[in-house]
Amino acid sequence: MTEPLKQATRVRPASPTETQETVRVIYGVHSLDVNIAGRSVGEVRAALRQALNIPPQAVAVVDGRESLESYILQIGEVLEFVRLAGEKGSLEGGLLTWGGRVSGRCRPPGGP
Repeated sequence: MTEPLKQATRVRPASPTETQETVRVIYGVHSLDVNIAGRSVGEVRAALRQALNIPPQAVAVVDGRESLESYILQIGEVLEFVRLAGEKGSLEGGLLTWGGRVSGRCRPPGGP
């Protein structure tokens, strides 16, 4: 991990000049202003996965638009990782899935 990404895991208030030279990274209630301009969304996701608790299925959004993992971040942009509503679990063919993994069998209401 490079030094700017290591620094991202250290939480401290940003000065006005720092926020002009950084990228803001957000996931849920977590928000960091980090010197990572020039890095790809995928690199940032991998580096901050544990620090911000970013799930692999979270969608990357840069300045309000869905972004590819290969997108190169620019100074002043906002990168947000979001989870789509209703994504926690789903019923597929009688199997309850959680994050793509089978977590149990379900019967439809009134079924055997």
